[in-house]
Amino acid sequence: MMHFRIGLVGMALIAAGCATSPGESSSSAPTASRDVTATCDATNVRSLVGNSYSERLASDARRNSGAGDLRVVMPGQVMTMEYRPERLTIVVDDDGNVRSVRCG
Repeated sequence: MMHFRIGLVGMALIAAGCATSPGESSSSAPTASRDVTATCDATNVRSLVGNSYSERLASDARRNSGAGDLRVVMPGQVMTMEYRPERLTIVVDDDGNVRSVRCG
């Protein structure tokens, strides 16, 4: 009976560790305001491929593509695969250069 109680307490602690507080995001990525009504068009920013990545480049790319949201994927970073038409994704290579830009 004692092992059962210890097991229940352990499971409760694990479950509590996975919960988020009200108003807290479960994602570790910073949240930014986004415009889900925007439509991304990467045609205007494809010329950025090969350029050195910077925050300014990312900001300009988001604006010039018409994207309402921006995601930057750094080397070794995990990326979700859901499609969001308002989002511009910039993939950065190991040398810090833009490897690709695409919507979704």
